[in-house]
Amino acid sequence: MGEDESEQPLTEHLVDQFASYFLITMVAFHLVGYMKKQYEKRHREAPHSKTGHSNIRHSENRHSGNRRRDDV
Repeated sequence: MGEDESEQPLTEHLVDQFASYFLITMVAFHLVGYMKKQYEKRHREAPHSKTGHSNIRHSENRHSGNRRRDDV
C-alpha cells in the first residue's frame, strides 16, 4: 500500500508532461496547416514565370542606393 502513495506524484507528473507535449503538438499541427493554406493561397493568386517564381525581381525590393562591390 505504501508503494501506491509514492508512485502517485510520478503518475501526475507524467500526465502533466503528456498534456504539455500533446498541447504543443496540436498547436504545431494547426500552425503548419494554417501556414500551408496561406502558402497555397498566396501562390495561387500571384503571377508566376516559367521558373515558378513571381515576376517581381529581388532587386526591386532593396533600397535604390549603390551596392558595394569588393574586388577580391
